Amino acid sequence: MVRKTHAEFVKKFKKENLKIYNKVTFLNEFSSYRKKIILKTKYGNIESNPLSILKAEKISIKTAINPKEFWIKRAIDKRKDSHLLDYTETNYVNNSTKIKIKCKKHNYNYYQRPSHHMADVQGCIHCMKSTIKYSSDNISNHDKFFNNHRCYLYVIELKSTTESFFKVGITSINRLKYRMNHLSKDYKLKIRYLQEGLTKDNFKLEQRLLKEFKVYKHEPLIKFHGYTECLTVNPIDRYYHWYYNI
Repeated sequence: MVRKTHAEFVKKFKKENLKIYNKVTFLNEFSSYRKKIILKTKYGNIESNPLSILKAEKISIKTAINPKEFWIKRAIDKRKDSHLLDYTETNYVNNSTKIKIKCKKHNYNYYQRPSHHMADVQGCIHCMKSTIKYSSDNISNHDKFFNNHRCYLYVIELKSTTESFFKVGITSINRLKYRMNHLSKDYKLKIRYLQEGLTKDNFKLEQRLLKEFKVYKHEPLIKFHGYTECLTVNPIDRYYHWYYNI
């Protein structure tokens, strides 16, 4: 490989990677493709192989000299609600290892995957209860929020010694386990259907199922959040059986 000067390397970097060129400053001179080069970004310094830098399309935390500081600064810059969050005890390891975050509004600590946090998934259960309400009016009035928001549509079978029925509902991606644990306190449950998708689409299907099978409506003996969305039949089985017959 022909030896390049620092100026030639910067020119090549600008040409091949304009996306991040204006976001970095070279802190050390390029001398060889074998020696690492340090760049200064608004989130912190990164150190990487020159060839990797040329191929990159975005600044990666994997090359950050201080990953924890890099991640927190990026989170503050990206999250619209960062002013309500406390990252003092946040210790970033990787995108799959959960981190500790504090909601200053409710003085509540919770754990969340960094990738979910960066995707604007809400982690504070108190904030979710007050901001994410699945209703026609709320979805219409908060179009920007729900435009790319995803959730699960689920049908679960609930059984006790006195009754057996099906619960239809939608819940945020990161709240499914919490929802199931809450219901399992009084019932034995099995997930009979689970569909991930845009909240708007899943909400419409949920409402359609409840409307078309309202003659099978069931009122549980034990009241819980969402008890009005219960049926004596599995609406998914009935819905698709009817659909394919047509």
